[in-house]
Amino acid sequence: MITEYGTCHFGTKRDAIRYYKRQGECKTDVEYKIKEGSIKIGKPLTPMGKKAVLIPDEGRWAIRDLRFDELEKIAEFVVDDTGNGRRIGEGQHAIVRRAGVDDFCNRSAFAVFDVQNIKVVVAVNSYLDCWMSDEEVAEIASDWMNEKFFAVSEPVICRG
Repeated sequence: MITEYGTCHFGTKRDAIRYYKRQGECKTDVEYKIKEGSIKIGKPLTPMGKKAVLIPDEGRWAIRDLRFDELEKIAEFVVDDTGNGRRIGEGQHAIVRRAGVDDFCNRSAFAVFDVQNIKVVVAVNSYLDCWMSDEEVAEIASDWMNEKFFAVSEPVICRG
């Protein structure tokens, strides 16, 4: 399930004023809140595995989970529960799996790592097409990443 929540960040000052006017607040109140920091202008920082999206009719930024198709596009590596890992596309098994496609029952899970402030996304598959818990996905991906890149962050597990 994709979760989404609003933030105190707005695209522009005008967006914030318009948003709060609908709630009965005046321009002066909004300007004060911007000055004190309870309202922010600009895109928020996003946690790993999340994406900032602008809510068009509000002008306010929300944070939501990355969807499967978004994760699939940015995944760089794939690793399976036997410890074999490679770059996406290097070999017939180096793919992101989609449930119900090519006889796969379980789709890939994703582990998102922070490697020197760069998000690295690893697709994790079960060699025998078995469902894996988030803990198993994290352990498999972390072991492989530590072997390849040495020190890495704790992953955020995403299923999109």
